[in-house]
Order: sequence, then structure tokens, then C-alpha cells
Amino acid sequence: MSKNLPNKRKHQAVAKILRKVPHEDGFIFYVDIGQPTKNIATSLEQFAKELEVVDVKSVDFHFSRADFQKWISKILEDIELSRRLDKIPKDTFDESLRKKIIGIVKARKDELIKFQLS
Repeated sequence: MSKNLPNKRKHQAVAKILRKVPHEDGFIFYVDIGQPTKNIATSLEQFAKELEVVDVKSVDFHFSRADFQKWISKILEDIELSRRLDKIPKDTFDESLRKKIIGIVKARKDELIKFQLS
């Protein structure tokens, strides 16, 4: 039984990362300080979808402040995804940045779902 314990913990951790969080813990997208958009994400899946449609200024704004990484690590508790986003060069902007972030987030989500189904 103890052999299955680490695997069980990993499945629990994955479920926690993929869960929907309460609205008050959701990621609210801003284009600048004091300028929220109407976009909010309460799960990793919704985060990926919102990244596709939110104003690209919001993507640049949050990436420059590491807001995505902070929310992902503190609220979703996915340190690995946060680290992957940290590896994006800081001089990446606009649609290029959006595409990189979306690619990394979707790949991580798929990886977690695949593990969850195993």
C-alpha cells in the first residue's frame, strides 16, 4: 500500500492544479494598473482560453510583472508551469508572447490530463 502513496499524492496534486477555483481567486486580466478587462479565469483550462482572446496589452502587462507565474504557483499550485513560463525571454512581446504562453499552458494542461487518466 505504501508504494501507491506517492502516486496517489501526485494524482491529488494534479487534480488540485486542474480544479476550478472560486471566483474571488480567479485571475483577472488588466491592461494596466486600475484598468481591468472583462476577462477572468478560474481554472487552467479557462486561463488558456482567455489568453487567446484577451487584449494583447494585457498579456504584455501581466507577463512583465510575472503575474501569471504568481497566480499559477500560489493559487493553482503548479510550480512547474510557473517555472516554464519564467523561461520565456523577457524581451518577448505581443502576439509572439501570447503564442508562447498559450503553447506552454496548453502543453502543461495536456500533460496533467494525460497523467490524471493514467
